[in-house]
Amino acid sequence: KAARNFNPLMCKAANHAIAEVEEVCEIGDIPPDQVHLAGIHVDGICRGSRSSKELVICKTQNAQNEAIDDYKARIMRRAVLEFQDGIKP
Repeated sequence: KAARNFNPLMCKAANHAIAEVEEVCEIGDIPPDQVHLAGIHVDGICRGSRSSKELVICKTQNAQNEAIDDYKARIMRRAVLEFQDGIKP
């Protein structure tokens, strides 16, 4: 489902679009609801590997971020004190 974000819109707007596919198949092999982009918008294809894509999250930390996090944590702690049992947020 990740491919159904802005990829089709960007491909339609591009001057030249290349689709990376896992395998090339015949017309009708894929159900229409599984097609992310019509072939008319694709100018070329390249076959990619079936390797799993690894999600990498990079975080940076500095004094300013820590100060902001402390400030937000203080606000959240104060907000929690405002709630009482039986009160819905």
